[in-house]
Formats: sequence, C-alpha cells, structure tokens
Amino acid sequence: MVNPLSEGEGTRKHDFADRVPLIVNDLDNAPVEKKLKLFKTRDSISEFLDTGMTAHETSADSFSHVSATMDKRQRFDFVIGNPPYIGYNECAKQGFEFVKRIQDKKDASITMGNVFGVNLHTVPGMPKPYAPKPNLYAFFIALGLALLKENGKLCFVIPQTLLTAGDMDVMRYHLAKHTSIDKMITFGGNLFIDRGVDARKPIRTSSLIIIVTKKEPKTNHRVKVVNFVDNTKEKKVSLQTLLNSRKKMVSSIPQSELAKTVENWNFIKYDKTVLQWLKKYNELNLSIEEYRRNSLSDYNEMQFDKGLVFDKKKISTDFSDWLLPHKMKNCFRIGTKNDSIATKYIRIPQGSQGLKIFDNKYKIIWRYMNPDRFYYSDERIMIDFNWVIISSENKLETLFLFSVLNSKLSHYILGLYLKNAHEKAFQVGIKSIKKYIRIPLITAGNRKMKDKIIALTESMLALESVMPCDIDFDERDAIKRVIDDLVFALYFDIPVKDVAKHEFYDYVSRSTG
Repeated sequence: MVNPLSEGEGTRKHDFADRVPLIVNDLDNAPVEKKLKLFKTRDSISEFLDTGMTAHETSADSFSHVSATMDKRQRFDFVIGNPPYIGYNECAKQGFEFVKRIQDKKDASITMGNVFGVNLHTVPGMPKPYAPKPNLYAFFIALGLALLKENGKLCFVIPQTLLTAGDMDVMRYHLAKHTSIDKMITFGGNLFIDRGVDARKPIRTSSLIIIVTKKEPKTNHRVKVVNFVDNTKEKKVSLQTLLNSRKKMVSSIPQSELAKTVENWNFIKYDKTVLQWLKKYNELNLSIEEYRRNSLSDYNEMQFDKGLVFDKKKISTDFSDWLLPHKMKNCFRIGTKNDSIATKYIRIPQGSQGLKIFDNKYKIIWRYMNPDRFYYSDERIMIDFNWVIISSENKLETLFLFSVLNSKLSHYILGLYLKNAHEKAFQVGIKSIKKYIRIPLITAGNRKMKDKIIALTESMLALESVMPCDIDFDERDAIKRVIDDLVFALYFDIPVKDVAKHEFYDYVSRSTG
C-alpha cells in the first residue's frame, strides 16, 4: 500500500508524470485515503536505483526519488508479489532501462555484482567462466528485500527454477546466508485458466511460494517445506483448493544445509527414501573428476567441451573438413548427411579447448537444451555451441561412459536435480554432468560386469549401423534393458539378479518409464 498523495493532491499530479498512482477500489465514492494506490512505472527495477537503498542497509527513504515534497516513507513490514518471469536476454531485447544501466560501464547505480546490495553475478568461491544472465524475477527479489525493514517479511510466488537454474545460485546463496527462510511451498497443476492470450487452454504451472524474514539466520534455524502433489488431471484447480489439499509432503530442513548446497535445491521436493538412496549413490561411486584422476591412464583421456561457433550460411553440401551431425529417430548413434563445414569458417570461443577435442576418434555428444539422450559417434563431426561433447581415443572407456550416461538411472538423477514439472527449459551442461553424475567404482570383483556392458553397448550400436528402416529396434531395446540393469548393479554393488527387487530401482523405473 502506497499513499504518495496527502493534502493538496490535485496540485501535485504534474510532479509525478507517469508515476501518478492508479486508484483501485470498487467503491467510487470512498475517500482517497481508503483506496488502494498502485504505482505505474516503466521499469520497476530502475525506479528505486536513485534511492541508494540496498538489501542490507536500512535507513534509506524508499520514495525520495518520486517527489522532494512528498511525505517521507521508510521501508515496509511486508513485500508481497508475483514478479514477471522474463529471461535476461529478452529484457535486453525489450530495452529495459535497468539492463541498459548494467551494460553501461560508466553507470555505477547497478551492476550484476550489486543489485540493491545483492550479488547476482557470482557466489563467493564459485566463479563463472561466462557472463551470468539471471531471470528478471531475481532482480525483483533483490528489490523486494531492499524495500523491507529489518525483520520485515517477503512473500513471492515464483517459478521452481529458483531451486535449479544455474544462474540462480547467487540468489540461493543470498537467501541462505543473509535472510531467514521461513517457508517454501511447491505446487503445480492447471491453476491459471481463463487468463492469458489463449484463455481456453489450461496453463500448467510449476510454482514456488517463498517466505523469508529480512534478518540473518540463526545457526539452528530450520525451513519449513511443503510439497503439494502435482494435480494435472483436474481441468481446473484453484490455488485455495490446492493449498487445502491433504496430498502434500511436509518437512523441515536446516537452513545451514541450504547454505551448503547453493548449486541446487531441488532435493527439497523429494522424500526420505529418495534422499537416502541418493546419498548411497554418491558414497559408493566416483565423481567425474575422481574417475578421470584415478580410473583413467591419463586425466585428459576423456575431454569435455561445448561446441564451436560457425555461420550456418557457410555450411556446404560439398565435403569439407567436418561433417555435421544428423539425429536419426530413436537412435543412439548420431548420423551424418552431406552437410559439412570448413575449418576456416569455425570460430573458437573464449575458454574453449579448440579443435583438438574434435580430432579425437570417439565422441559422446548431446544437446545442451532439452537433451533427449546422449549420442555416440566415431566420425569426423563438428557441433555448434548448442551441443556438448566428450571425446577420447579410448574406445572401450568411451563406450562405458556412454552406457552410464544413457542409463535409466543417470536420466533419473539428472531429472531429480534439473527438471521441474511443466517447465520447458531443461539444461544439461558439462557442469551438471560433473556435479550430479557418478561413475561406478570398478574393482576386481565387478570388472567382468563392466566388460559385459561395453560388449553389449558395442552390439547395440552395431544394430544401428544399417539404414534406419532396417534397424531391429526390438532387439536393440532388449539389449539396452540388460545394459541398464548391469549399470544399476554396478552402482549399488549388487548382483544383477537382485536389481528388479531393489527399492530404488522401483523409483527409477516408475519415473523413466
């Protein structure tokens, strides 16, 4: 609630230009001081930059920028909102004022490292090798915290991408370190009907309500977490009906645990059984880095990178230096057609390892955005920056890693950490693979199982070496199921015959189909 106009408001309207508040009330004859007043602004983030307020400092006057003659307004006890969800690039495309200021190196009023006192660039000790681009709602959270008094409360409805998005790690860090998170509520379903461009269609949502208090968290502070069962069977569900539902999971998590895991908070949505087996999965097996250091003959025997940059207009149907990949329906082996690109047209972006990774014979590639599977190639191919690559000269080890990445268990693990129901974006980069995927620890006792996985993977790929119309998909899929069971047995150090009876196997099977 904002009351910028006191006595003599008629003489002050010209001072406000487009900032004159909209008067909202059903009672036309209600006195103006009883009405709800909403400010209309061109850019809510830039609107408060001149106040000098931050999410930490508490003495600024929130509305001194509107009019020097206005009654002084300090900060608020409550900030409640449903901020817009717009990607940073789209904000730039639309010419938002705050983006222009960030891009203007001479303008110190806002930088990605200081948005109302919140660092939206980098978590301390976790530098990014690229320019981060957090969603617009992150800027609104920073503004909301700045508008609060000490011990004030913020309540926002935002996407569940707060829990998973790579560039939201900075906001997770700030919330965990500098606020007391009271409650997080996750929910989804057909909640928004009769709204939007096409009012006839239900809009499935994957939302999060977060409530925080603007104060440093106590050492033993716990966060209440409520996860409602996603209800998309109902054609129309009201938020009130959903919040009154008994189909929910309630727990509490030490905020100190959230502070230690700012890379990803999606684990708050899963029950104790899943979390128990995730812990076992991590304890029994090797991280990618441990695997490269301890299991390979040389650390760089497996190399990771993103694709390179080239102008699509330079693609030629005459054979050149590099073939371009072509996905074949339902296949794990990536195909090629006649399209190719010459080396002279390829640009190597900053931070890339260059062409040497593509010179390696054996490759695993996948799309960075919404990957459906990991693909294998032993051809001289080139991928653009929308793809990711692992390459090696070690064929057997590449086949083993390929089978691990494509296993049902790995797809389940990546989904647990990175996917949100009804969200289109699902990004799997090198960082995600290294962070969440483990590699089975190979010993003398299970070596034969690894060898069998490699042999079966080679047989499976051989079935795809013919024309697509001649592939025996039934046989291919039967081999794939055996490989998946062997990989699961390796991960949890159990006999293959016991895989189907394993408690966690049931979770994985139900989730991955």
